Amino acid sequence: GSIPKPIFNLRNISSLKIFLIKNSALYNFFAISLKRVALINKGLIKVGLIAKSHSYKPVNFLVGSDQVLNRTANELENLKAQIPVNTPFAVLIAPARFEIRDRDPVFKKAREEVVRVLTKRGISVIDPINEFLEFGFKPTHFPHDGHWSPLGHKVAAQAAADWIKRQNIIE
Repeated sequence: GSIPKPIFNLRNISSLKIFLIKNSALYNFFAISLKRVALINKGLIKVGLIAKSHSYKPVNFLVGSDQVLNRTANELENLKAQIPVNTPFAVLIAPARFEIRDRDPVFKKAREEVVRVLTKRGISVIDPINEFLEFGFKPTHFPHDGHWSPLGHKVAAQAAADWIKRQNIIE
């Protein structure tokens, strides 16, 4: 017969991490808890079990971006076409943490291109970038990952609520 494949390769930390993520509900709990202890955090980063908080991953949005933008816009137009005519429809743009934290021009350009393409197609856009910039990165994001904090959610929700009010949908 054939030799069974090992569940994970002990020489490959990435395979261990994937195994733990898929098979252990406690992995994320411990990873987040341990990230808060500076010495342990550095060790976990060094062995590759966790990534450095808010690490920058360079992305070239210019490669094939027109294709991606147009496919996305096509899908949104399709979605809009499936709801009754004159139903208010908007897309809330989630600003990238690197634009908020670093004013990164690549992420700024990507956001602006999405806004431009959707607006050109008659799709309303809610873009809360200025509000996020006003509050800043640290208050609007959790310290150990790129997700919005309660304040970040409130900022985005307020931008959406303001857009709805401008449509005279609610009083």
